[in-house]
Amino acid sequence: MLLILLMMFMAYIFAGSFERFRGIFHEGEIDKRVQFLIEGLFAIRKAKFQGYPAVRPELDLVEQEDQLTHEISLQEDIDTKITLDIFKLDPNFLENEKRYEELRKNILGEESADEEGSDAASGDEDDDEEEDDDDDDDDEEEEEEEEEEEEEEEEEEEEEEEEEEEEEDRKDEKEEEEEEGERMEGRKVAFH
Repeated sequence: MLLILLMMFMAYIFAGSFERFRGIFHEGEIDKRVQFLIEGLFAIRKAKFQGYPAVRPELDLVEQEDQLTHEISLQEDIDTKITLDIFKLDPNFLENEKRYEELRKNILGEESADEEGSDAASGDEDDDEEEDDDDDDDDEEEEEEEEEEEEEEEEEEEEEEEEEEEEEDRKDEKEEEEEEGERMEGRKVAFH
């Protein structure tokens, strides 16, 4: 998604990024896995990112005509309005909630009021179900405890796997350094 936006708005940055990838690829000093990833990236670029939309359909909620672009400059100071990050108690909370409900009903129509009425009618049925739910609560607590224990065990296993992977990476790096040292010594001998 980011690549598509870069391609559209900053073509020179986009082209420069891919030229750098091409250079890394041709140097050949990278793992096979990274080479395959770069090849895949070039294949996706060649296909013009089909299958990789800039905005996912489920997130494309605002019509194109209604969208506003807020452009900012990196050279100007930006007012971040930090005061909006601090919670302030609204002294007129109840009044504002009533106004909000009225606005919501006006905007959404009377359907929301009908839905609330149907929920109230089903409230009697809920009372009978609450008695049955008390017995189920104990079972649910036991299940939750078991799930928590399983999650803890899984986390421990993941941590152990990560530690093993880190050890393997360290060994690989050490071997590479030793091989590089041997190559350098071979070059020195050939040079003398």
